[in-house]
Amino acid sequence: MENATSSIIMTPFLCFFGLFNIIWCLMGLVSLVGFVFWIFMLIDVIRRKDKAFPGESKDQKLLWLLLIIFSSYIGAFIYYFMVYRKEGAAK
Repeated sequence: MENATSSIIMTPFLCFFGLFNIIWCLMGLVSLVGFVFWIFMLIDVIRRKDKAFPGESKDQKLLWLLLIIFSSYIGAFIYYFMVYRKEGAAK
């Protein structure tokens, strides 16, 4: 009888900790994918020629580089939609 009672009490705790571990693994996976995307966009900015950036300013490359470095994933997503998606990959 003691085993049945302890298993009824312990089951919700074990489910909670299992769910907790799954959430942590998913967060780690999302962070890793975001980091790889950030690096990919950073490399694209570095490889792209100054004239390939949209806009009239001569410092577009520097501005995008600083935006991506200091705003991390958010800057990389902004760069992706405003430059990379329109212009294609740097050659």
